[in-house]
Amino acid sequence: MAIRKINTRSPYYLTVKEEYVAPEPIVPEEGDPDPIIPTDPTDPINPPPTQTTQNLTYQCGSTQTLNGFVGTTIFTKDYSYLLADLETSYIVSGTPSKLTFSYNGTSSSTGYIGSDLYDDQLIAAGVNPLDINTGSEAVVTGTMQESKDLESPTTVTLTVHSPLGGAYVQIQNSCDVIPVTPEGTEVYVMNIISKKVSGTPTAYQEDAYMNGVQIQTTTNQTYPSYTDAPVYSYKNEVYQFSYIFMNVDNWKQSADLPTLNNVINQLITPEPVADFNYGYLELSNLNINAMNILRITNSDGNLLKQYDIRFYKGFANSETNAIENLCVVEDFAKDYGFAVGTLPYTEQYPVIKNICK
Repeated sequence: MAIRKINTRSPYYLTVKEEYVAPEPIVPEEGDPDPIIPTDPTDPINPPPTQTTQNLTYQCGSTQTLNGFVGTTIFTKDYSYLLADLETSYIVSGTPSKLTFSYNGTSSSTGYIGSDLYDDQLIAAGVNPLDINTGSEAVVTGTMQESKDLESPTTVTLTVHSPLGGAYVQIQNSCDVIPVTPEGTEVYVMNIISKKVSGTPTAYQEDAYMNGVQIQTTTNQTYPSYTDAPVYSYKNEVYQFSYIFMNVDNWKQSADLPTLNNVINQLITPEPVADFNYGYLELSNLNINAMNILRITNSDGNLLKQYDIRFYKGFANSETNAIENLCVVEDFAKDYGFAVGTLPYTEQYPVIKNICK
């Protein structure tokens, strides 16, 4: 601003604003170089805020807050082989911010949301006016969703850009893992090896449940058929049982048991097995790439047992009547680490992967 006298005879003064006026470009004569057209100088009094970038982890089931941060915040969630739906509920106040969910080259964005009182400052900071979605409300709330519907790429990002000082952004995150629907020829095998290390060497009843559905009893059924308790054994005797999860309605043939047994024994068995049995189960009893609940009950009040439990994936070949390409996809309660002591049941929570280790 400057104070200028109206004229030499007037006692009054006017306060005027100094504005930059670009000079007329000089038209060169023929043969001269192109003219340099002056540009509007940067305002030295109110320069744009300094932009910085920070990387944080998208935390499921929690609330995360950005208060006054200027620049770009990238929240990253790595789900490895899992499929998942992510949702965040946001609150934006102070100066405007922009939230963008991205996965596998696609994204959804809020645009810059918040009070429209800051629109001029956003434009001065380099924001495209078409990306401004502000309004009269000082506080803006809403939700955003993004789905990770492929095994790879493994990461989902939520980017928050706050180009002006004084921004406040709060996000409340949730994540739901999506179970995979197996293909028609996929086969999953849950193999249990058990050893009774205490208790009387008498018979007892033992049942198994997967995700609340009883998958094994001591009572024979018409189909699928079971011949014994799942992990039934006497003291110091190692017993093995395999649950074969597959589309039994499409392929009701016996597996190639010698091949199946040999492959599993090579991968898992820590001791000679006293007996080997198997039974077919529907794939719908499993949640692939999601949380499962395996529960084993028993009728022996003084029981102490140990288990070695692993999951395998293979493919049913109806022509050769075999389960082929068997590989380990989940390994828990390894080396007899799953012990039960004087309890009527025990539970494990495996996530059954659909890719080989």
